[in-house]
Amino acid sequence: NNAVLFVGGQLAKYRNMLAKEMFVFNILSEYDITPDDVIQISSDNRGAIATAVEYAVKSGCRSAGIITYLDKRTPEHHALRTQAELFVKLCKEAGLETPEKYDWKFDDQENIGSALKEKLEKARPEFLLCNYSYLVSDLYEICKDSHLKIGKDIKIMAKSPGLIFQGMIPSLTYLKPPAFETAVDIVNYACRLT
Repeated sequence: NNAVLFVGGQLAKYRNMLAKEMFVFNILSEYDITPDDVIQISSDNRGAIATAVEYAVKSGCRSAGIITYLDKRTPEHHALRTQAELFVKLCKEAGLETPEKYDWKFDDQENIGSALKEKLEKARPEFLLCNYSYLVSDLYEICKDSHLKIGKDIKIMAKSPGLIFQGMIPSLTYLKPPAFETAVDIVNYACRLT
């Protein structure tokens, strides 16, 4: 028997069609819902966000913010919005100042670089979680251009497998989903099913 693995919410119609004929695994956010015949795999995004908040508190930060990229054309934008809301909620519960001015949401219609630079120059939190890993390099460039020392003037964390962060100076603190371990578990599970 065959099995197929989908990552994210792309090709949902094709995924659903194949699920009627073979084992279909789908790596999605725990906020997403799949049909019953699709085997959904999720990493613990809630736990990762709680870890980020805990890190901010232990680092002595008094304020925290989050950067979220919301491309409404992709299925992931709902999960990213939900994660941002959870981050703000957990920060408030932990006693971190999280005013709306630190909840930075960008969409595909904006020039993100200039909008991010403007926000960093106006007011910035001591801790910033980048909820969209592809914006980290832009964030580093803007901090450099604005003479902000990462780790001193602002602490930055992101969620990602980490490969895109190699070579960044200073190195980035990031939450790494267990991608390799998850893949091994999926293969082992699929072998038991067939």
